[in-house]
Amino acid sequence: MNKRQGIILASLFLLLGTLILVIFATQKPQELRQKAATPTGPVELIVSPSTSIVTGGTPASISLSVNIPTQTNIDGFQIIANLSGNIPMLNYEQPTLPGMTLLKYGLTGTSDTKQLSIVYISDDPLKPYIGQGLISLGKIKFPAPTSGSLTLSFNTTLTKIAENQTTKDIVRVPSPITYTFVPPTVKVLFPNGGEILSSGQFERINWDMSEGLQYVNIYLVNSLGASTSIAKINAPIKTYEWTVPVVTVSGQYKIAAVGGPWTGMGAAPQDESDGFFKINPLIPTNTPTPIPINTPTIKPTIKPTLSPTPTKKPTVTPTRYIPPPTATRYIPKPTATKYIPRPTLIPPRRPTPPPPRRCIWQWPWRPFPCIIYAM
Repeated sequence: MNKRQGIILASLFLLLGTLILVIFATQKPQELRQKAATPTGPVELIVSPSTSIVTGGTPASISLSVNIPTQTNIDGFQIIANLSGNIPMLNYEQPTLPGMTLLKYGLTGTSDTKQLSIVYISDDPLKPYIGQGLISLGKIKFPAPTSGSLTLSFNTTLTKIAENQTTKDIVRVPSPITYTFVPPTVKVLFPNGGEILSSGQFERINWDMSEGLQYVNIYLVNSLGASTSIAKINAPIKTYEWTVPVVTVSGQYKIAAVGGPWTGMGAAPQDESDGFFKINPLIPTNTPTPIPINTPTIKPTIKPTLSPTPTKKPTVTPTRYIPPPTATRYIPKPTATKYIPRPTLIPPRRPTPPPPRRCIWQWPWRPFPCIIYAM
């Protein structure tokens, strides 16, 4: 044996060992999934709705969920249910479960009896699903038939909720449930015929409808069959504040109500007033023209003049007359001006007296010199 052959033989032994380990690892989870159901287990399988009456012709659904106790490790869910009766087209809505894979979903059997299978397994046996509280396992949606019934029962042997690393199932299976499909109904209550309404006034339209309908369309129908949309009201409201339309002439009308959505055959559930009611037009308010009234002239009554009673004149103390102040002319306040210095005055020069003149007076006895000054 050469070196190359030894390498090939060693690789084959390694591959064979790996295959044996894989088979052993998958065998144990499969054994855990082959457990018998325990009807009194702590995990309860819940079906909703629990009511047995379903409105036909409307979208319906059945929800599956489990109530898991705290800190419970789940290895897988296997739901096997039997359906019998009027079976519609089913559609499964898958939930999101971390660490779990939807292994199987199917509906097999005849038209009258079918078996529903839903199987979830953990992705890794060493890492089970850890959940608590109410956990959804999906929802089965279908259009409800307008008649008949549907019975849902669980196979207590094959329905399993396996607890990881144990030898027992922990599921509690509910009792069979029968759903009866009834046609939906809508009933107009007011106005229902014979009423007299006035244009522009407020009225309250009342109606009743079965569960399962999501809304109601309200119409006003005249005597010729022509309809006018009033409003679309969502369930569960069953009344509407309506303003009566303004008409020019009196007319006969009805209220029609149509429920929805409708997935059944034929016409949608509807109803109208049992009889016609009347809508009167607005009455115009005419203001009458005032008629002039001749008012007689009333002569004034002349009252006799009464003699005045003499009264004592009061003593008037004379007072000093104070003349009223005379108005003075307004003199505006002088505004500030730029300062201009006064010029310096130069006194006039005094004239120089003329020089004195000499004169000689002639006295009798001798001449006398004199000096005359000119002033």
